[in-house]
Amino acid sequence: MSEPLEIPLILERLEGLERQNRRLKQTLAVAFVLLGSLFFMGAGKKGHVVQATEFLLKDADGRVRAALRMGSAGAYLAFYNSDGKAARGLLGVLPSGPALGLYDGKGKMRVSLGLTEKGANLTFHDSDEKLRAELGMLEEGPNLLFLEPDGKPVYKIR
Repeated sequence: MSEPLEIPLILERLEGLERQNRRLKQTLAVAFVLLGSLFFMGAGKKGHVVQATEFLLKDADGRVRAALRMGSAGAYLAFYNSDGKAARGLLGVLPSGPALGLYDGKGKMRVSLGLTEKGANLTFHDSDEKLRAELGMLEEGPNLLFLEPDGKPVYKIR
């Protein structure tokens, strides 16, 4: 009497195993295709290393628009405007941690974002590159600071 009840259960389990088997076959096929593609794309390039202290990205007119350089403080990525002179953004890895600087059209740093082991800091500068505002989250806690052009604090929370 238990035999008729077991047949639907066995059929249900068999269908589940067949679905699993199909999925496994599809997954393995995709994995083999990807691995094969990686193998053939890398064929002939074994051990090929490009080394430099500077990589330049130029536009169609030959002007430098971006540069990846190695400086004394570490590697950095700089972006330039259409005249190829003034940096617009600078991403670097300093001894203290990664940093991002944003520059105006005259090459003056106006915004910076830095990360150290003690926390993160966001600063805003005026056209003379004087610090005017700072927002940070350090180990000691959050800080917010607004400064007059002469450097005198207007508002400060630490």
